[in-house]
Amino acid sequence: MKAAKFRAILCCSAAILPICPAVAQSTTGSVEATVPQSAPGQNDAPISAQAVPANPTDDTAATPAASVNELVVTGSRIVRNGYDAPTPVSVVTAAEIQQAAPVTIADYVNQLPALAGSQTPRSSSSTIGGGLAGANLLNLRNLGPNRTLVLLNGRRVTPSTVTGAVDINTLPQALVQRVDVVTGGASAAWGSDAVSGVVNFILDTRFTGVKGQIQGAISNEGDGKAITADLSFGTKIGDRGHLVISGNFSSSGDAYLRKRDWYQGYKFFLNPAFAPGNGQPQRLILSNSSINATREGVINSGPLRGTAFAADGSVATTSFPFGPIASGFVQSGGTANYDMTLDVQQVLTPITQGAIFAHATYDLTDDISMFAEGSYGTSRTRTNSGYFWRVDNEPIRIDNAYLPDSVRARMVTAGITSFNLSHINPAFGWPEGENDRSLLRGLTGLDGTLGSWKWNVHYQFGQSRIRNAGINNLIPSRILAMTDAVVGPGGAIVCRSTLTAPTNGCVPYNPFGNREATDAQRAYASGTSLSRIRLTQHVVEASVQGSLFSLPAGDVAVALGADYRKDSGGVVYSDPLGTAGLWYVANQKPFTGSISVKEAFGEIAVPLLKDSGLGNADLNGAVRLTDYSTSGTVTTWKLGGTWAPFDGLEFRVTRSRDIRAPYLSELYTAGTTLVQFLTDPTRGNASSSVLQTASGNPNLRPERANSLTAGVVVRPSFLPGFSASIDYYDIKIEGAIATNSSQQIVNLCAAGNTLFCSAITRDTAGVITAVQVVPFNARQEVARGIDFELGYRTDLGGGTLDLRALVNYADRLAIINPTNIVTRVGEVGNNLGVSQGVPRIRSLLTATYATDPVTFQLKGRFIGKAKMEVDFGPLDQNINDVPAVMYLDAFASYDLKLGGGMSQVFFAVDNLLNKAPPVVVSQDTQIAQSSGTNLLIYDGVGRMFRAGIRFKY
Repeated sequence: MKAAKFRAILCCSAAILPICPAVAQSTTGSVEATVPQSAPGQNDAPISAQAVPANPTDDTAATPAASVNELVVTGSRIVRNGYDAPTPVSVVTAAEIQQAAPVTIADYVNQLPALAGSQTPRSSSSTIGGGLAGANLLNLRNLGPNRTLVLLNGRRVTPSTVTGAVDINTLPQALVQRVDVVTGGASAAWGSDAVSGVVNFILDTRFTGVKGQIQGAISNEGDGKAITADLSFGTKIGDRGHLVISGNFSSSGDAYLRKRDWYQGYKFFLNPAFAPGNGQPQRLILSNSSINATREGVINSGPLRGTAFAADGSVATTSFPFGPIASGFVQSGGTANYDMTLDVQQVLTPITQGAIFAHATYDLTDDISMFAEGSYGTSRTRTNSGYFWRVDNEPIRIDNAYLPDSVRARMVTAGITSFNLSHINPAFGWPEGENDRSLLRGLTGLDGTLGSWKWNVHYQFGQSRIRNAGINNLIPSRILAMTDAVVGPGGAIVCRSTLTAPTNGCVPYNPFGNREATDAQRAYASGTSLSRIRLTQHVVEASVQGSLFSLPAGDVAVALGADYRKDSGGVVYSDPLGTAGLWYVANQKPFTGSISVKEAFGEIAVPLLKDSGLGNADLNGAVRLTDYSTSGTVTTWKLGGTWAPFDGLEFRVTRSRDIRAPYLSELYTAGTTLVQFLTDPTRGNASSSVLQTASGNPNLRPERANSLTAGVVVRPSFLPGFSASIDYYDIKIEGAIATNSSQQIVNLCAAGNTLFCSAITRDTAGVITAVQVVPFNARQEVARGIDFELGYRTDLGGGTLDLRALVNYADRLAIINPTNIVTRVGEVGNNLGVSQGVPRIRSLLTATYATDPVTFQLKGRFIGKAKMEVDFGPLDQNINDVPAVMYLDAFASYDLKLGGGMSQVFFAVDNLLNKAPPVVVSQDTQIAQSSGTNLLIYDGVGRMFRAGIRFKY
């Protein structure tokens, strides 16, 4: 990165602090012990760039004094006093979460700039297949959810998808004490998947007492209603035991696009006036757009273009009102209702979720403790994808029994025997996805000490189950069969297919007009698709840590361990139609497989300097040897260090090699075969039909990433309460796993990429007969940027003012394919809800003022300006610039002292100014489903109100 760019960024960050609200609860390093607070609303713990401040409802008071003096650092396996790990760690405290009053913890965590691009219930509203609707999948650095490792109390969580991602909705949330976000590679410490970082949910397993809360929410439009409740109980068992039990429940309703004033029907068009060199843009983004179809039916092409049908199936008295510009599936202008296909599209997925959690410990002796833990979490979502529609591809023949005679006569005059009908079909309802996910966890083990050494051994079991039902799912081939109706030999109307297959069960249907389907027609052409996924994980781990010997600067600490893990499962059931790929959406083909891994790991922390003339310095190193049953042995490592030349200034740097091993779907997905037409560059671009089989690839290797983080932490003594950190990151993934199309595979082989030639089968004459479309370790991915964190805390007017700013500047985000480079930084183009990239700048800015018994907070969520398509110039598209957006959120609480405990009533408003999202239009061909913005990045719900009460005794 050029020096000028760095100077500009530093100037911007310096300007942010005085003018932007921020909560100065430091989060940029290892986690230091804090003073527990007892009263809601109090925030008087000292701030530090590497400390987690106490908060109104932190439940650390029950933690034994010994544990208060020891640091549990997610970025490291080593636990010891005063140790600052060189890997940057951002910390979200329970107080921050409570002051946002989210429906789920993930709703707040997803606002962190480093987690831009995470899937949420707001961004997966049209997802039906695969069981992903409503899932909360964390995505650090926008490198993908399966490259972000999710931990619960420092232990792996069984994946929720066959791709290896974890749904945060199924985790217990009532006892979350903090969330550590390691914003750097951490595979040497934690194993596979920690390529972009780690998100560790820390639960308070030593809580004593009773606490709970209940809150409700509703959007400004009256939808999106939600209720959340949780309750926790903890107690000592005699002198040696402790038990904690908690449960949480939430239910949030849907919110619909049609109720949002900001939706103006923006869609993508090819410009009919464009010609090379004439100064016209090639593409147009236009409002007031609609699909080129109606509920009653319309003819979109050919000599009968514009013929529309009335509600009773007769020919309408007026032609279809085409707008001045039409392209593909849509038009702009005219009198059509552009909301027609979006009546049921959601901007917020309805989700019901809950979890129960229990943790028990018992001291067998003064040196050995036994522990057991169990949890069960569930979530259910129901989404839809809009009405079934076809544009210019529902063939109607001249002898169709339902065709009006006047149209038949015009066909004869025009000399045609068929036309394609464009049709939106609400008669069969709209396809809905009902997704049930559950996570069952069990954990047991022993902790102990042997002199100054500590050891741990444990076994963990986890199982995720996903049920994916596609309600009102249509069978397109049967829709075509039933609309191809003729007059049978006996004079009755029958399906044409019935003439040759009398027992095929086809029920004729009149495609003209706006009419309901009969029960028999529904039974033939629609139904409920069903698939089930089961994923099971077993983990056994043993570890030990302590000091080897002492140096003048302190003890040399080590952590050693070994583990065994087995993951198994897959799509264990799919109904016959889904297996055959006949449903409109949500087709699945069963497959199962397993992966086992054996690992040995070690980490060392060496103090180099302590209170010397050169200050303090520490060196940290880690290595992990991993043996996969599927791909063999791989080594990951980390080397880092910290140097504090004087109090208030610390430099840190880490270099690491990290991995992501392929998961079950990438290895074992069952083959699906179809006929594809391809051109062969090695034979003069000759065209031929080939068999294409898409499947997993058991020969995949782990992805390997080289990561560098380097930064500085500032806590000046002349400005008490101020802290700041700047961290540079550079992640380069080699052998990234990706799937190419069959034509791309053929082209890459012809270009000399021999890796892809193994997927091609030729006959003796050299003609391609088959192509295996499988994932390969064939590309690179790069993420580079800077994280800023600024905080300040001071007494003001009898209370405490906290300011905090989290800023991410993305310098590069790119996919490097064998033949091209795709740049995604500064791009927010929306492909049916899937982000193509990230804005260069994102920030989370908060200001909190607390004076007993009242707390106020104002929060800003800033998203910098971007492009829809970063490679477009001024003549590529008429609208390409996406403006910067700032969403403001507000929070207020009032503390009550009731009996021997504390209570707090609170009120929160998200998107206080009801800021509309910017226009971001899909470049995908299925643009009829575009919401007109990117719900993965921008807020499409609008202003949201929440209120509730929490208590603690």
